[in-house]
Amino acid sequence: MKNKEQNKELCYLDKLKNRGVGKHHDIKILPDFADAVYKGEKTFEVRENDRGYQKGDTVSFLVEYTNPCTRFDGTHPLHGKTYKITYVLSGWGIKNGYVVFGIKPVGDEVEE
Repeated sequence: MKNKEQNKELCYLDKLKNRGVGKHHDIKILPDFADAVYKGEKTFEVRENDRGYQKGDTVSFLVEYTNPCTRFDGTHPLHGKTYKITYVLSGWGIKNGYVVFGIKPVGDEVEE
């Protein structure tokens, strides 16, 4: 099942590349936030906009543990999952240089 999901994500990324749509970003995330994203409770990210995030870009999460005693072994279910950026908000009370963007798992979006 996991290989089928990974293939679906790779095919989606290939489609985006061929259409010239969006960039892909690999971004680090702490385990507590990763749990909430994986469960669907957290459908947004607050990030420094050092990458020029745009609607239509994709992100994959790299779960990072800060405690050296609990080294990450790559088994967190969110690790490597691909999400599409559905909305980007800057200004409007957001600190200068930062954005809030909405995310949706790849495969859940409706074709436009």
